[in-house]
Amino acid sequence: MKPAVTFTILLVLSFFSSLPAGGADFIRGDANDDGSIDITDGVFILDWLFAGGSEPGCLSAADANDNSSVDLSDAIYTLGFLFLGGRAPAEPFPGCGRDPTEDGLGCAASTQCGGGDDGELCEASAAGICFPAARGSFPGVLYNHGGRGDSVGGDPAGTCEALAAAGYVGYSKLRRPLTPIPPGQEDVAEGLEELLEVRCLDRERLAVMGFSRGALLSLDLAIANPRLFDAVVLMAPAPANGMIWTLLEDPRLASVTAEFLVMVSENDQCQGADHYAIAERVEEELRVAGLQVTFVPLPPLPQERCGHYLFDTVSDYCEVSEDFCYWRQAMSFLEERLK
Repeated sequence: MKPAVTFTILLVLSFFSSLPAGGADFIRGDANDDGSIDITDGVFILDWLFAGGSEPGCLSAADANDNSSVDLSDAIYTLGFLFLGGRAPAEPFPGCGRDPTEDGLGCAASTQCGGGDDGELCEASAAGICFPAARGSFPGVLYNHGGRGDSVGGDPAGTCEALAAAGYVGYSKLRRPLTPIPPGQEDVAEGLEELLEVRCLDRERLAVMGFSRGALLSLDLAIANPRLFDAVVLMAPAPANGMIWTLLEDPRLASVTAEFLVMVSENDQCQGADHYAIAERVEEELRVAGLQVTFVPLPPLPQERCGHYLFDTVSDYCEVSEDFCYWRQAMSFLEERLK
């Protein structure tokens, strides 16, 4: 960086550090004040610092790492949280609030936390629905977990929270502990109805995602509602005694308008099924039906651990290697189709 640019940045930061503390409520990390934490916030900081972009209306929000200054490290911190399993921003996050840190940054304005009349305040009648703590209209994502019987596969709570942090209304409805598929179909359909009742939901921007048996049920839901969703994410779909092939032969499949993302680990051959081969065939059948599909094969898990367990948490494997970070792939896919 040129010395003159460095001096200018330091001078600007020095000036802002002298401003009085306090001001509006805000969401830490929401540098561009759009009510969500995503890649655009990191880009916004970089653009302001180095390319003459707009100044953040709330410097405390741009201080993602809460070190009482706004600099390159805040953009790095934000991107690390989103894509590399890094630490979440400190309070106030993920909801609106005042800065508990005594520094001189302050917050001149935060439209998402001002308590005004811009957009709906999120409310939900069903417990377990996650949403950004801000006014606005947000896209929605229904997550369907894996498992059968009384076992739960995947990360329902973590996924719900991660979706809200990324600016979505997220719902991870737990299904009844029954092995047969029909009760699961009923629970998933009920979950969709409950999601659609959320006041701040933008019904024109919807996605469904699922893992293992939840992926099967997500495909079933998309076929039953062929024009409702913009995106469908299938993670290591389960065969369920051949039901998945029956679904892919359903004539309604060709009417589905959503784009599909299919993800699976290359060593996902356990629990009585070769999920990698199943995922490959699902991709092929979706293409034959004329649908838009992105297929993402993920590397084998280390230490001979079955690849099916990759999807048991949102970000644990992101800390091992970015190559295992399926969540980054899913969020990028949803970002392009819902925002």
